[in-house]
Amino acid sequence: MVRFTARATYNHVIYIHSTEYNTTEGEIGPVGRVLEDIEPFIRSSELGFTDYYVRNRSQLLEVLASVAQMEIYPLIHFNMHGNEELGLSLIDDGFCDWLSLGDALRQINIRTRNNLVVVMNVCFSMRIALSLAEINSAAPFYAVLAPERLITDGEIEEASLGFYRTLFTENDLVEAMSCFPSARLLNSEKLFFDAMVEYFIELCSPGAVNQRAESMLLRYQRAHIVQSETELARLKSRYKSQLKLGLTKEHLDRYIANYFLGKTPAFSIRDIKAATRKRLRSLGRIVPDNL
Repeated sequence: MVRFTARATYNHVIYIHSTEYNTTEGEIGPVGRVLEDIEPFIRSSELGFTDYYVRNRSQLLEVLASVAQMEIYPLIHFNMHGNEELGLSLIDDGFCDWLSLGDALRQINIRTRNNLVVVMNVCFSMRIALSLAEINSAAPFYAVLAPERLITDGEIEEASLGFYRTLFTENDLVEAMSCFPSARLLNSEKLFFDAMVEYFIELCSPGAVNQRAESMLLRYQRAHIVQSETELARLKSRYKSQLKLGLTKEHLDRYIANYFLGKTPAFSIRDIKAATRKRLRSLGRIVPDNL
């Protein structure tokens, strides 16, 4: 069984919010209370801390672009409202969609060699996982802690205080993340692993292999590259033999090098195939020879 944990390097917290420190009545607001509560832990820690107040999408993306140029290993914490479909809600009545946010974070993760950890005190912010789906690109972060539902200011304040108290006094990221009971930890390794299992299940079954070979041959026929029945039969046999191999270690290594930016994941192709066999049996399906 593969164990996925948060194995990241960080030395500076970037706290980004789009809420005033004080309310319109002049009282200290939720963000101000959080920053006031964690200030003692910040002062006593060796970790750096910078907070940014952003009013719109442009300012947010400018901040993230500047962080991508810094010689630090950041842990980025977002504290603002969120919309499940539209993304981060910014104080000037605008939004930053989840995919654009993921693209901006990806530049930071590339510079830090897949060490970026993101904490989201944002309603519905597990939608940021959409940006992890493209396994042909570098991962946008190593791990994200985010809620899938609506969360209250009270939950945010309580969780934030526990998170920073643990992070700054014990320097234990995994333990600190446990202070967010309303959020879920998503590890880019786990998502990649699950995507590879789905690849084997959906694209390497006997029926899928035959369909993919037929599709390749149809493209050749339409382009008038191959016409004779003998040549088509020979090509079909060769394609099916190649496709039956499934995802080889060489193919996987290329994906891993690009997605994980040189960081070695906690799994191997053997683990992926074992998980696929187990899943296929649980579904009552035939286990192909290439597994």
